[in-house]
Order: sequence, then C-alpha cells, then structure tokens
Amino acid sequence: MESKTELSETETATTEEPTEQAEQETEPATTTAQETTEPETEPPTEQPETYESNSYFDVIERGSFDKYGTTYIIDKVTSKKTGSVSATVIAKGPDGAVIGKSEDTIYLTEGNNNYFSYSFSSDVSNATFDITLKNNDDSWLDSHGDANAVEMTSWNAVDNYIYISVSQVKDNIDYFSQFKILYYQAGQIVDTDYGFISDSAENLTGVGSTDVIEVWIYGIDFDNIEFIYEP
Repeated sequence: MESKTELSETETATTEEPTEQAEQETEPATTTAQETTEPETEPPTEQPETYESNSYFDVIERGSFDKYGTTYIIDKVTSKKTGSVSATVIAKGPDGAVIGKSEDTIYLTEGNNNYFSYSFSSDVSNATFDITLKNNDDSWLDSHGDANAVEMTSWNAVDNYIYISVSQVKDNIDYFSQFKILYYQAGQIVDTDYGFISDSAENLTGVGSTDVIEVWIYGIDFDNIEFIYEP
C-alpha cells in the first residue's frame, strides 16, 4: 500500500508539470496581446503659419509713432532661424480701399532680435493690414558676415548726439553689415535709426578692436535703447 501510495503521488506530480509549462508558454502571448491593445499616440497638431508667429520669427512687440508727417509702424521680432526675410504690408481703409503700401527686408540671426519698419504717408490708425512674407534664402541678399560680430558695450547721450561704444568679437564683418537702434521712452518704442558699420565704426579692424558710433538724435525723447547688429 505504501508503494502504491508513492506511485500515486508520482503520477500526480507527473501530470502537474506539463500544466506549469503550458502556463509559462502562454505568458509571452498574453504580454503581446496587452502590448497591441495600448492606445496609439496621435501626432501633435501643427499650428498654422501667421505673420505674428511663423517658422522664421515671432512678433514680440509693436510700436508706432509719427515723424515729419509720416506714420511709422515697428514690429520687433525674435528670430527662430537665420536668413533674409522680406515683408510687404498693404494698408486698407474701413471701406476696403488700399490707402498705403510699405516694404522692408531684414536679416534674421537665430535667437536674436530685429525689427521691421513700415512707413505710411496717410492716416492708418483705423486701417487693416494684409501682410505677405517672402524668404530670400536663394538670393544675393543671403550673403552676410558673422552673426553677433559686433557688440555694444555702453552708450551715452550728449546734447543732440548719442555715442555708442562697440567692440568686435568675431572676424567677419560684411561691408553692408548694419547697426540698428530702437529708442524707448517708458518702455514704449518711440523712434528707430540705422547705419552701416563700415561708415560709422571704421576702426573695427579685427577681433578685440573697438570704436564709437555717433548718431544724431535731435527731437528724440528717450530713456533707453536696444542695439541690434545685422550681419
């Protein structure tokens, strides 16, 4: 009887082993089934391109002022990529008739600020604007010097002039490289100016060289400036 009991136990053990193996073999299939039932991630929705926010820049500030019978609208932008961009603005009155047109081309350097300047001889205070953008990556306008080659170190206004101290920090300054100035009063843009580095800072002859840019500021009431180098 004891022998028969041992045999019975052995048979029981023998019949249980395949069951355990079968359970182990079915586990990967169960895991696969779980993986296939996970919800799919939807791709992010692309935002439409607008003048205010597009693949080239974001408009971060707008200012306007009247000067010598002309209205200037300034759109300060922060650059998302490097390259030349042109903008054409068509101003329309309340009746839809065209009352003005202005164009500007600027060179963007990724991560830096710049601005578009539009001018109108008529009153555009109640106008709507149709704006067209065009990149100039394949044109001669895309030939430029080093980005961030010139930096402002300080500025000082005396009488009718502002003196901007600058230094050269990179080698290549193009002949047509420009400096641009935004004048601020109480945090608002009140005027702008620009000039060529080759004319106004001719003593910048290599990395480490310095010079002073002199700009006439008669009639401009300001308390701060932003200096922009456009290569």
